[in-house]
Amino acid sequence: MTSRRRFLRGVGGAVGLTVAGGLAGCGYRPGGGDVRWRASGNFSTFPARAVAVTDGLVVTVADSTTSFDIDREEWIRGGQVTAYSTGDGTELWSDQHGAELSCHAVGDGGAAVGFDGTIVRYGADGRWWQFGVGEPLVALAVAGEWAYALTESGALVAASDGVERWWTDLDAELAGGDDGSGPTLAADTEAIACSVGGAVHCLDPSGRRRWRQPEIDARRLSVVDGEVFASSGRSLAALGGASGERRRIGDEPITAFAVTADAVYGVSGLELLAYDRSGGRRWATTDDSASGRNRPASDPTDYQGRVAADSGGVYVDSSRGLTALDSDDGRVRWRVGNRSLSAGPFLADSGVLVAADGQLVCHYRDDGS
Repeated sequence: MTSRRRFLRGVGGAVGLTVAGGLAGCGYRPGGGDVRWRASGNFSTFPARAVAVTDGLVVTVADSTTSFDIDREEWIRGGQVTAYSTGDGTELWSDQHGAELSCHAVGDGGAAVGFDGTIVRYGADGRWWQFGVGEPLVALAVAGEWAYALTESGALVAASDGVERWWTDLDAELAGGDDGSGPTLAADTEAIACSVGGAVHCLDPSGRRRWRQPEIDARRLSVVDGEVFASSGRSLAALGGASGERRRIGDEPITAFAVTADAVYGVSGLELLAYDRSGGRRWATTDDSASGRNRPASDPTDYQGRVAADSGGVYVDSSRGLTALDSDDGRVRWRVGNRSLSAGPFLADSGVLVAADGQLVCHYRDDGS
C-alpha cells in the first residue's frame, strides 16, 4: 500500500479560489443564494455519493484512480480520499491507496474507507488509524471516533484507535435488493443500524443487539438522535431506537430525505414534502388545484436529488436550480440558476455548498450569513 498526504492550507494550492467577500467593502450586502466563494477543480468527475461534508471538511472519494507518486517516481492505481476546507475550498490533504476501495463512509466525526479487508479512518487532519479486519468489507459507517464495518460473511465489526472493539455475526444473507442495491450501514453515537438480507438490524454502541425488523429492504439508512430512518424508495419508515417500533412517515414514496431535530423533509416524485418526526404532514410543494401537473402554473418546479435541512431552512436541487425553502411553511426564499448540480447541497458554517459545473461553490444561506 502506498499512502501520500499533502497539506495545502495556503492560498495558491491545487485548487483555484474566487472569493466574493471583497464586494462588501463597496457597500454591497450579500443576499441568500449569492456566492460566498467558489473553488475550481474536478468535482464534476465524482458521483454524488462520493462527495460529502463533515466537521469542516468537504470529502471526495474515488474508489479507483491513477496518480503519480513523486517519492517513488511511478504511477499508482487505487483509491484516493481528498479533503477540502468548507471555509474557502482550499485542499487540505489527500491520501492515495495502492488498492481499489470496496466501500466508504462520511459522517459525524470524519470519514472511513475499506479495501483488502482493511479500514482506514480519517479526521480533520487526515489519516487517524487503520485496522485489518481480515475479511472483505461491503459497507462502512462512522460516528464519533469509531468506525463500523459490515463484512462479506455478514459480521458487523466496530473499531477505534486501530483496535477491534467488538464483532457480532448478524446471521444474514448479503444478497442485494431487487433494485441491485447492496447492504446499507448507518450510525450515530447512540445506535448502529444495518440493512441486510431484507431486514434492518439495530445494535447499541457496545455491540448488544437491540432488535431486528424484517421485510424492510432499505436503500438508505439514517440514524438521528438514536432513531433509525429507513427508505426503500417506495416508503420511508422511522424505527424506534430502543424498541424498533415502526411508524410510517407519510403515504408517499420517498426517494431522498433529511431529518432535523423536529422534522423530516423528503422528495417524492417531483415534489418536496415536510413531516413531523411523528409522521404527520406539515406542508408540501404540491397544489390541489386542477392544474395538469398538480401544482400551480406559477411554480412549475420539479424538486429532485439530495435534500439538506436544519432549523434555518430546507435546501434542494430542482429543475430551476438550487432552491432554499422556509422550513415552517415551504415558502421559497431564493433560487440559484445552477445549470447542473453534480453533488449537494450540503450545509456548513460557511453556507450552502454544492458541486456545480466542475466547481465547489459556497452560497450564502441568508443576508450576509
